Amino acid sequence: MNSYEMSAKNFLNKANCKMQILQTGVVNGFPNDPKDMMKHNKYRVVLTRDGKTFDFDFYGSHADYLNGKKPTAYDVLACIEKYEYPLDPWEFAREFGYEIECEDDYNRVRKIAEACREQYEGLLDLFGEELMEELQEIQ
Repeated sequence: MNSYEMSAKNFLNKANCKMQILQTGVVNGFPNDPKDMMKHNKYRVVLTRDGKTFDFDFYGSHADYLNGKKPTAYDVLACIEKYEYPLDPWEFAREFGYEIECEDDYNRVRKIAEACREQYEGLLDLFGEELMEELQEIQ
């Protein structure tokens, strides 16, 4: 086990959090990315702590799909939303380099911003501010 994976395991142990990663299928492209037509494994991640549960979809990379690699706890914890991002689609687009050139672009960026906020708030509810600060260290 490498140091990255060890840091994820240590965080989960300290937080007394259980993680399940369940494969739910294969998709052609990431959600909200009309340009991506590559295959990705889709998973459902379930985090359980102190009687609370938070679950969300997680998508592996195309390379992982080709190589049959399943995500690790580190893969998941490094990718989840650990920061509160702006909900305004224009501000979100500026911060993350999205281009909004039409109403479809605006709606896509709005959905992404809302999904990021929803995941952040769910994780904050599960872990609290102190553990969220520690989770931010897993990159």
